[in-house]
Amino acid sequence: MRKKFTNRRDFLRTTMASAVGLTAVAGGGYSLLNPRHIWAAEQNVPEGFQPKDHYFVFYNFTGGWDSLLSWDPRDPAIFTQATMGETGIYPAYERLVTTPKHGIYVDSALGMLGGFVGDLRLKKYTDRMCLIRGINMETLAHEAGFLRFRCGRMPEGTVPTRDSTDVMMAALLGGDQLVPNISLDVPSVNNGNPAFATPLSSVTTDGVAQAMKRNNALSESIENEIQALLNQQAACAHSTASPYLERAVSTKNTVSAMLASNLSESLDFKANSDEVKLLKAHYGFTSDLYSVEARTALAEVVLTQQVSRCVSIRANGVGGNNTYDTHTTLEQGPPQMRAYNAIARLMDRLEAKEYPDNSGDSWLDRTTIVCHSEFTRSPLLEEDAGRGHWLTNVCLLAGGGFKMNQVVGASSDVGMAPRPVDFNTGLVVPNGPDILTPDRIMRTFYTMLGYEWDVADLRVDPVPCLLKSS
Repeated sequence: MRKKFTNRRDFLRTTMASAVGLTAVAGGGYSLLNPRHIWAAEQNVPEGFQPKDHYFVFYNFTGGWDSLLSWDPRDPAIFTQATMGETGIYPAYERLVTTPKHGIYVDSALGMLGGFVGDLRLKKYTDRMCLIRGINMETLAHEAGFLRFRCGRMPEGTVPTRDSTDVMMAALLGGDQLVPNISLDVPSVNNGNPAFATPLSSVTTDGVAQAMKRNNALSESIENEIQALLNQQAACAHSTASPYLERAVSTKNTVSAMLASNLSESLDFKANSDEVKLLKAHYGFTSDLYSVEARTALAEVVLTQQVSRCVSIRANGVGGNNTYDTHTTLEQGPPQMRAYNAIARLMDRLEAKEYPDNSGDSWLDRTTIVCHSEFTRSPLLEEDAGRGHWLTNVCLLAGGGFKMNQVVGASSDVGMAPRPVDFNTGLVVPNGPDILTPDRIMRTFYTMLGYEWDVADLRVDPVPCLLKSS
């Protein structure tokens, strides 16, 4: 009978027991039994330091979302076609083909929101949300904007200058997870972190399930012999001197652990089990395993089974191109709302499940959900009735970890430009010097985990008002 492994460390301890003295590959490499330990040493982490036990789900709205429909709306009674010459903002809600039943401009505990935030407008969700407005993206290019938010730092052209935040979090927190990082159609960057932090990538949830399934397994005794031979090879002087072989060994161990996990059944949404039926009913999907609902359901499973630390999800966009790059239409609202309603369902399930450390926390307390795009759409319409690119952005944090139930920053009511902010309070400071940028926000993620030093080399200070202790 094959043993079911729930994390990489158990698998590596078992399969590598025959390789006497093998604790790490390459002199500057990462421990195969405890990769986070060696990684921490290389980052000059103080002895005994442990980051907070935390998880992340990143939602990327690829193509540039229209924040006037959701997180940064304007009153249609004031911002009209007649006044747009003065304000430089025209929501054009009256031109929308589809509007939510609950209205296009709705009140909430966080103030006025665009109706396409869907269920997230309700107080039980806004109490667990932090809305960040007036972020200066400093670029109007799709790829540069994506990398700016995904990695924190501005790229050099389209070349990333830092590894992506999901990779960093997987490296810092996920050494014990079976698959620390999973990405569903969202690119990641790993140039300087351990191989185990690179995401298992797939467009569909079925691809993740298949990646963890071995169709042609050998007998256990033969597999053990093969593993022993590979362990001996990994321990030889040639292997330990090569950083390339070190990464290859780390990748091989990750794949082996996935195949030995027997977790594919839990992720097979084509199955007819009662568990899968409940997930499909809760999230509202059937056979579309590319959908944001199915992807969100998978995020719940891999987090709460402690398979992964980070999951990145591409939110389904507009039309066949599945993007929010909408220069010829205003109809971004329905796919945005579909994603936000899926997030609400995820928050429900995570809130209902107790975190397994006897702390009394829920899984939502230990998970931060991040929604972002590379920039927003322009506040005025283009000639072809769509919207162009705009520097001013928004970001949504939901769940745990940060100071929630607040709005930080703002965009101006003339031209929708980023407004200066007091980073200690989150309030607008007219003519102040400080503007919110993605690197400041990402730096605060690491501070929240307990990293008082600049572990990601972002070279900026955090935003204190985002932290619970502020």
